[in-house]
Amino acid sequence: FSELLSEESKKKGELRFLHSRLISNSEEVALYRGHETEKICLLKAFNNIQRHASLICRKKILYIMVEQYLLKYLWTATAGIKVGDRTGNFMTAKNLMNVVAGAAEKLMISHKEVIELAGYASRVYHMFKVFEDMKQQKFIRKRSLENMNDNEMEQFDSHEIRGN
Repeated sequence: FSELLSEESKKKGELRFLHSRLISNSEEVALYRGHETEKICLLKAFNNIQRHASLICRKKILYIMVEQYLLKYLWTATAGIKVGDRTGNFMTAKNLMNVVAGAAEKLMISHKEVIELAGYASRVYHMFKVFEDMKQQKFIRKRSLENMNDNEMEQFDSHEIRGN
């Protein structure tokens, strides 16, 4: 394009030269009736510039079309291929982290539920133990679980408990 632009600049310079020559010699042109000759010279120079500008536009359009195609499709496809593996690995890692976070959450919930179940199982065990003690006609009740000492236990006489 630099050669084409250089050529265009040269042609524009010739047209400016013809204009300045006409301006400086306008009296002689009018006296000798040379206006037709000057008009033909100016029109030739102008048409020459116009054809050259048209050539530049046609070549520029082709160049711009190829450039846009390369930038829009080729580079996008190339970038997709180069970055595709990394993006895939990133998504895999992200999904794995989401799964691990979900598993950790389920583990924490399960731990809480197991602790709760252990509490219920302990109460059921103590209930069965009380039933067993009552079956053997002895029952010892602890007064307070917080302030419990081994010596301070209430004892009940099961002989007075009557049932069916």
